[in-house]
Amino acid sequence: MNEPAINVRGRDKEDGSAPRSRLRQILPREFASLIALAALAVMLTVIMLELQTSATAYIIGESHWSKAQQYASHVLHGYAASGDPQQLKLARDALRVPLSDHQARLALERDPPDLAAARQGFLRGLNAPQDVDRMIRMYRYFNNAPFFRDSVAQWRIGDAHVIALQGIADEMEAAHAAGQVTAVQTHAWQRRILELDATLRPIEAAFSQSLVDGARMLKTILTVASILLFLAIAGVLILILRWSLRRIHASEGMFRSAFHQAAVGMLKMKLDGRILEANEAIGEILNCPPEELQGKLLGELLDADALARIAL
Repeated sequence: MNEPAINVRGRDKEDGSAPRSRLRQILPREFASLIALAALAVMLTVIMLELQTSATAYIIGESHWSKAQQYASHVLHGYAASGDPQQLKLARDALRVPLSDHQARLALERDPPDLAAARQGFLRGLNAPQDVDRMIRMYRYFNNAPFFRDSVAQWRIGDAHVIALQGIADEMEAAHAAGQVTAVQTHAWQRRILELDATLRPIEAAFSQSLVDGARMLKTILTVASILLFLAIAGVLILILRWSLRRIHASEGMFRSAFHQAAVGMLKMKLDGRILEANEAIGEILNCPPEELQGKLLGELLDADALARIAL
């Protein structure tokens, strides 16, 4: 007499080809979108942080600019009356800071930009060496951007006044060297110096405030963009999860339908030989309701010869 045909499926040894196939189908679309969004988020964050750092570098540079200009104005005010060459030297040393930044800006506005001259100018302007390259990049690529464009306009106005201050220094030096300085001339020089200094202070403040406003705007943009990208990434992950669950449920449904409707007796078993699930056909073969087979050992139901043939 022939032994009953039994198909045994082990849950702990599931075939990995179906999951791998599903992953291969997901990767070209959903995973690629996810990777692209994550890369965009990282790139946007790096750009925004770089712009914020560059704006901070310009604000620090403006601090050196304004301190040097104010010190030069103070020393030149005294030099107008004393004619002391040492005071003139101190004033010229101080003026070298804003004038070096002026030369750096002009170098960047050339066609093509003179990057070496710009770098040297920013360094002579007492800007931190580690900030110089990012200051150059920001001016080259964002000089017409909102807020920074306004700062550049204030910078140009400030440079014109510093050059005028240097002109007064040259004029006073020539007059003192010729010994042709009168009290009236001294008073006129001092009045012009004070007027230039008073004019430059709000210009310097406007330059920094524009950069501060720009940095605040960048922070807001970064925050909003980060939230939107997070939501986009979360949305893609949810789509991937739902798609995967649908495929798994569909596959499981097809298997369960085939399992229970099969004419061949079938069992799902654990590796230790205990039955997890049985179909109707095996119940009829073994003359036992399928639900009562759950949890039993296969060896309790079949003789040794049948077990040996199943193992083979």
